[in-house]
Amino acid sequence: MIPLHVRAGWRHLIRHRWLTLLSVVGIALGVGVVIAVDLASTSARLALKTSMAAVVGEATHQILAGPEGLPETVYRDLRLGGVAMPLAPIIE
Repeated sequence: MIPLHVRAGWRHLIRHRWLTLLSVVGIALGVGVVIAVDLASTSARLALKTSMAAVVGEATHQILAGPEGLPETVYRDLRLGGVAMPLAPIIE
C-alpha cells in the first residue's frame, strides 16, 4: 500500500504538470548558470595567470647582487655547471 503523503504528492504533480515542468526547468537553468559562472571564473583566472607568466616570467630562484653588482661569470658558471633547469636572467 502506498502511503497517503506519497499519493497526495503524485496527485499534485499530475494535476499541475506545467508547474512541475517549470520547476524542473528552473532548477536545471539555475544549476547551469552556476556551472557556467564557475567555468568562466576559472578560465579567466587561468588566462590571467598565463598572461602574467608570459610577461613577467616564472622565476624559481633569485640571485641578488650588492651595491657593486654581480659579475657576469656567475651566470656563465651556473649555466655551464650542469644546472638541470633552464635559466633566464633578468637584468635590471
